[in-house]
Amino acid sequence: MNERHSSIAVREGDIHWVEIGKGRPLVLLHGLADSHRTWSRVAHFLARDRCVLMPDLLGHGLSSRPRGSYTVEWHAAAIEEWMDALQLIDVDMVGHSYGGGIAQFLSLKGKKRNSVRRLGLISPGGIGQEVAATIRMVAAINLLEKLGDSALGIGTIWASKWLKCPLTKEEKSFVRWMNSMPGSAAAVSRTIKGVVNWRGQTKSLWNQLHQATQCPPLIVFWGEKDPIVPFHHAVELVKQVPGVSLVRFPDCGHHPHKEYPELFVGSLSRFLRAQKLSPVVVVPKSIVSHNKWLRWSRGERRNLEQHSLLQFSS
Repeated sequence: MNERHSSIAVREGDIHWVEIGKGRPLVLLHGLADSHRTWSRVAHFLARDRCVLMPDLLGHGLSSRPRGSYTVEWHAAAIEEWMDALQLIDVDMVGHSYGGGIAQFLSLKGKKRNSVRRLGLISPGGIGQEVAATIRMVAAINLLEKLGDSALGIGTIWASKWLKCPLTKEEKSFVRWMNSMPGSAAAVSRTIKGVVNWRGQTKSLWNQLHQATQCPPLIVFWGEKDPIVPFHHAVELVKQVPGVSLVRFPDCGHHPHKEYPELFVGSLSRFLRAQKLSPVVVVPKSIVSHNKWLRWSRGERRNLEQHSLLQFSS
């Protein structure tokens, strides 16, 4: 199956994307300091009955690195322009990590929210305040912009080892080259500072849910050993948002789609093909205050067992 590489100008810069297959559009959004290639282990399988579109966020991958705010809203606006240019409507959308935050915004508050049919989140940010200390430090002292692009290129290779993210030799070379491109360090640094400070994450899904008039059917994928965003955030989500389907990966880190591609593809495909899906219930603001970041006891985390089965039928 041939990959089609394209690039298009949006207001802030040029967005590069890869397209595979034909059928209903499935948009895949990568995470921080990553690119469309994060989907290399799953894209061709998902494209058997779909048109899979994998854009590189601005400041990432093969997209341009303009000067900009690099907030979630800024990134989301660029993706909306890209979707408009391609006339994408009635799409399914999946986002990993930071890309999950953009997918949340697009499907709940963005101009294209009525165009998102079903939503998938992989190890997403925005569920709780906790995030890895390394990320908080980078945000607090502006480390990446001080060290520069070359350091980012080398640092992301180190990070992939720390995250136990499986990368081939060729993938490591690409990641290092990509993140050493001029402007990469500033782009990634500003993106981090848009969602994290020294205390932790600053953007909350609850804010968006409280303000939303609707929410598409939602499936969440999470590794129990995620070192970036802790797995017990999944407990918060399934307890507070009725109708969410959760797929847990017991021996997995931050990249379920890379560590367990077959399980990921099978679970996502079932969700996308399912005829009957319970709508996600928008949580009243009185139930969960967006200023309250919940922490769960070990006993409460064990209660996740009852939420672990996929809650949809084909």
